[in-house]
Amino acid sequence: MCYGVVSGKVQVMQDIKMKLYGQMAVAAYDVKNGILQRIFRYENRNQITDDGRDIVIGLLAQATSVEGGDLFQQNPIYNRIHSLGVGDDPTPPTSADTDLHSQLWISKFNPISSERPASFGAPDFAIEISKTVPPGTLTGSTVTEAGIFTRGAVDDPTLSPLYPVGFRRMYARQVHPGITLTATMSIVYDWRLGVTIYT
Repeated sequence: MCYGVVSGKVQVMQDIKMKLYGQMAVAAYDVKNGILQRIFRYENRNQITDDGRDIVIGLLAQATSVEGGDLFQQNPIYNRIHSLGVGDDPTPPTSADTDLHSQLWISKFNPISSERPASFGAPDFAIEISKTVPPGTLTGSTVTEAGIFTRGAVDDPTLSPLYPVGFRRMYARQVHPGITLTATMSIVYDWRLGVTIYT
Protein backbone atom coordinates (compact mmCIF):
# COMPACT_ATOMS: atom_id res chain seq x y z
CA MET A 1 0.00 0.00 0.00
CA CYS A 2 1.34 3.45 -0.94
CA TYR A 3 0.34 6.92 0.25
CA GLY A 4 0.38 10.24 -1.59
CA VAL A 5 -0.44 13.83 -0.75
CA VAL A 6 -2.76 15.75 -3.08
CA SER A 7 -3.89 19.30 -2.14
CA GLY A 8 -2.95 18.73 1.49
CA LYS A 9 -4.94 15.48 1.71
CA VAL A 10 -3.45 12.06 2.18
CA GLN A 11 -4.67 9.60 -0.44
CA VAL A 12 -4.25 5.85 -0.40
CA MET A 13 -2.72 4.54 -3.62
CA GLN A 14 -3.01 0.89 -4.60
CA ASP A 15 0.16 -1.07 -5.30
CA ILE A 16 0.39 -2.24 -8.90
CA LYS A 17 1.74 -5.78 -9.14
CA MET A 18 3.04 -7.76 -12.07
CA LYS A 19 2.17 -11.43 -12.41
CA LEU A 20 3.64 -14.09 -14.66
CA TYR A 21 1.17 -16.70 -15.81
CA GLY A 22 0.97 -19.71 -18.07
CA GLN A 23 -1.92 -21.70 -19.49
CA MET A 24 -1.34 -25.23 -20.77
CA ALA A 25 -3.76 -27.10 -23.03
CA VAL A 26 -3.07 -30.71 -23.96
CA ALA A 27 -4.98 -32.75 -26.52
CA ALA A 28 -4.56 -36.35 -27.67
CA TYR A 29 -5.40 -37.50 -31.19
CA ASP A 30 -5.82 -40.93 -32.75
CA VAL A 31 -6.63 -42.29 -36.18
CA LYS A 32 -10.01 -44.01 -36.22
CA ASN A 33 -11.51 -45.40 -39.45
CA GLY A 34 -8.84 -43.52 -41.35
CA ILE A 35 -9.76 -40.17 -39.80
CA LEU A 36 -7.68 -38.22 -37.28
CA GLN A 37 -9.89 -37.54 -34.27
CA ARG A 38 -9.36 -35.75 -30.96
CA ILE A 39 -10.00 -38.18 -28.12
CA PHE A 40 -8.87 -36.15 -25.10
CA ARG A 41 -8.43 -32.51 -24.04
CA TYR A 42 -7.34 -30.95 -20.76
CA GLU A 43 -6.47 -27.37 -19.80
CA ASN A 44 -4.92 -25.90 -16.68
CA ARG A 45 -2.74 -23.06 -15.41
CA ASN A 46 0.90 -24.08 -15.16
CA GLN A 47 3.39 -23.57 -12.35
CA ILE A 48 6.02 -20.93 -13.09
CA THR A 49 9.22 -22.15 -11.44
CA ASP A 50 11.69 -20.19 -9.33
CA ASP A 51 14.14 -20.59 -12.21
CA GLY A 52 11.46 -19.09 -14.46
CA ARG A 53 11.24 -15.99 -12.31
CA ASP A 54 15.02 -15.74 -12.30
CA ILE A 55 15.02 -15.99 -16.10
CA VAL A 56 12.71 -12.97 -16.40
CA ILE A 57 14.73 -10.91 -13.91
CA GLY A 58 17.92 -11.80 -15.77
CA LEU A 59 16.44 -10.66 -19.07
CA LEU A 60 15.54 -7.31 -17.52
CA ALA A 61 18.96 -6.89 -15.87
CA GLN A 62 21.33 -8.17 -18.58
CA ALA A 63 24.36 -7.05 -16.63
CA THR A 64 27.80 -7.67 -18.13
CA SER A 65 30.47 -9.73 -16.40
CA VAL A 66 32.16 -6.47 -15.31
CA GLU A 67 28.84 -5.40 -13.76
CA GLY A 68 28.49 -8.69 -11.94
CA GLY A 69 25.98 -10.31 -14.26
CA ASP A 70 25.75 -14.09 -14.38
CA LEU A 71 26.26 -16.20 -17.50
CA PHE A 72 22.59 -15.91 -18.48
CA GLN A 73 22.54 -12.12 -18.29
CA GLN A 74 25.68 -12.01 -20.43
CA ASN A 75 24.08 -14.30 -23.02
CA PRO A 76 20.37 -13.42 -23.39
CA ILE A 77 19.89 -16.13 -26.03
CA TYR A 78 20.42 -18.70 -23.27
CA ASN A 79 17.08 -17.55 -21.80
CA ARG A 80 15.09 -18.09 -25.01
CA ILE A 81 12.03 -20.35 -24.69
CA HIS A 82 13.42 -23.27 -26.69
CA SER A 83 11.96 -26.74 -26.04
CA LEU A 84 9.17 -28.82 -24.53
CA GLY A 85 9.67 -32.04 -22.62
CA VAL A 86 7.22 -34.66 -21.38
CA GLY A 87 7.41 -37.33 -18.70
CA ASP A 88 5.46 -39.94 -16.76
CA ASP A 89 5.52 -38.69 -13.15
CA PRO A 90 2.16 -37.26 -11.96
CA THR A 91 3.62 -35.50 -8.90
CA PRO A 92 2.00 -32.02 -8.72
CA PRO A 93 4.28 -29.14 -9.72
CA THR A 94 5.93 -26.74 -7.28
CA SER A 95 7.87 -23.53 -7.82
CA ALA A 96 11.04 -25.35 -6.66
CA ASP A 97 10.93 -27.82 -9.59
CA THR A 98 14.03 -27.65 -11.78
CA ASP A 99 13.22 -30.49 -14.17
CA LEU A 100 10.52 -32.94 -15.14
CA HIS A 101 10.35 -35.63 -12.48
CA SER A 102 10.69 -38.46 -15.01
CA GLN A 103 11.49 -37.21 -18.49
CA LEU A 104 10.64 -39.43 -21.46
CA TRP A 105 11.13 -37.08 -24.42
CA ILE A 106 12.21 -33.53 -25.22
CA SER A 107 12.31 -31.58 -28.48
CA LYS A 108 13.03 -28.00 -29.44
CA PHE A 109 10.48 -25.78 -31.15
CA ASN A 110 10.82 -25.69 -34.92
CA PRO A 111 11.70 -22.06 -35.80
CA ILE A 112 10.14 -22.25 -39.28
CA SER A 113 6.82 -23.86 -38.38
CA SER A 114 3.74 -23.10 -36.29
CA GLU A 115 5.63 -24.43 -33.26
CA ARG A 116 7.72 -21.27 -33.11
CA PRO A 117 6.96 -19.08 -30.09
CA ALA A 118 4.77 -16.22 -31.32
CA SER A 119 4.67 -13.06 -29.20
CA PHE A 120 1.81 -10.62 -28.87
CA GLY A 121 1.70 -7.05 -27.60
CA ALA A 122 -1.31 -5.28 -26.13
CA PRO A 123 -3.77 -6.45 -25.02
CA ASP A 124 -2.36 -10.00 -24.74
CA PHE A 125 1.27 -9.46 -23.68
CA ALA A 126 1.87 -13.17 -24.16
CA ILE A 127 3.84 -15.84 -26.01
CA GLU A 128 2.04 -18.77 -27.61
CA ILE A 129 3.75 -22.09 -28.31
CA SER A 130 2.55 -25.33 -29.87
CA LYS A 131 4.40 -28.65 -29.84
CA THR A 132 3.38 -32.10 -31.05
CA VAL A 133 4.59 -35.43 -29.73
CA PRO A 134 4.24 -37.34 -33.02
CA PRO A 135 2.76 -40.82 -33.50
CA GLY A 136 5.11 -43.69 -32.71
CA THR A 137 7.32 -41.59 -30.46
CA LEU A 138 6.38 -42.97 -27.03
CA THR A 139 4.25 -46.02 -27.85
CA GLY A 140 3.20 -47.79 -24.65
CA SER A 141 4.18 -44.91 -22.36
CA THR A 142 1.70 -43.03 -20.16
CA VAL A 143 2.47 -39.31 -20.33
CA THR A 144 1.43 -37.27 -17.29
CA GLU A 145 3.71 -34.21 -17.14
CA ALA A 146 5.12 -31.51 -19.39
CA GLY A 147 7.61 -28.67 -19.03
CA ILE A 148 8.88 -25.66 -20.98
CA PHE A 149 12.66 -25.17 -21.10
CA THR A 150 15.03 -22.39 -22.13
CA ARG A 151 17.83 -22.90 -24.65
CA GLY A 152 20.90 -22.62 -22.47
CA ALA A 153 24.38 -22.97 -23.96
CA VAL A 154 23.53 -26.01 -26.12
CA ASP A 155 21.08 -25.79 -29.02
CA ASP A 156 20.11 -29.48 -28.92
CA PRO A 157 18.01 -30.03 -25.76
CA THR A 158 18.65 -33.78 -25.84
CA LEU A 159 22.35 -33.06 -25.29
CA SER A 160 21.98 -30.26 -22.76
CA PRO A 161 22.02 -31.28 -19.09
CA LEU A 162 20.28 -29.07 -16.60
CA TYR A 163 21.54 -25.85 -15.03
CA PRO A 164 24.13 -25.26 -13.68
CA VAL A 165 26.01 -27.88 -15.72
CA GLY A 166 24.51 -27.30 -19.15
CA PHE A 167 22.63 -24.06 -18.57
CA ARG A 168 19.21 -25.31 -19.75
CA ARG A 169 16.51 -24.26 -17.28
CA MET A 170 12.85 -25.16 -16.83
CA TYR A 171 10.52 -22.16 -16.99
CA ALA A 172 7.23 -23.91 -16.20
CA ARG A 173 5.80 -27.36 -15.46
CA GLN A 174 2.36 -28.92 -15.19
CA VAL A 175 0.81 -32.37 -14.86
CA HIS A 176 -2.30 -33.74 -16.54
CA PRO A 177 -4.37 -36.94 -16.56
CA GLY A 178 -2.38 -39.84 -17.96
CA ILE A 179 -2.41 -40.44 -21.72
CA THR A 180 -1.28 -43.95 -22.70
CA LEU A 181 -0.01 -43.76 -26.26
CA THR A 182 -0.56 -46.28 -29.02
CA ALA A 183 1.46 -46.29 -32.25
CA THR A 184 -1.13 -44.11 -34.01
CA MET A 185 -1.66 -41.53 -31.26
CA SER A 186 -0.16 -38.05 -30.96
CA ILE A 187 -0.26 -35.38 -28.25
CA VAL A 188 -0.42 -31.65 -28.95
CA TYR A 189 0.56 -29.12 -26.29
CA ASP A 190 -0.58 -25.51 -26.71
CA TRP A 191 1.00 -23.20 -24.16
CA ARG A 192 0.46 -19.50 -23.49
CA LEU A 193 2.97 -17.63 -21.31
CA GLY A 194 2.20 -14.05 -20.39
CA VAL A 195 2.43 -11.09 -18.07
CA THR A 196 -0.46 -9.29 -16.42
CA ILE A 197 -0.78 -6.49 -13.86
CA TYR A 198 -3.30 -6.05 -11.09
CA THR A 199 -3.87 -3.87 -8.04
